Amino acid sequence: MIVWLVKKLRPREGWGTFLLLLVTVLCLPIAAIAAEWVPEDERLLLLALAALLVGRWLALREDWGWNVWLCRWAPRSASWRR
Repeated sequence: MIVWLVKKLRPREGWGTFLLLLVTVLCLPIAAIAAEWVPEDERLLLLALAALLVGRWLALREDWGWNVWLCRWAPRSASWRR
């Protein structure tokens, strides 16, 4: 089961490139945690990981449906209301 899951979720560009991207994305939150810039900053790692996974999902989509546009415009519309 685990072997099937790893084969199914294998990145097209390869695991090396994906791991380099993961390390690059996680460097900033790790630096913020090490410097103690933000209180309760342990959540930054989860936020960066979630952003990486959603961004990868959006980048590899074949069809650009309504959910992609919703992900693109929802944060902007929420910030305009403030």
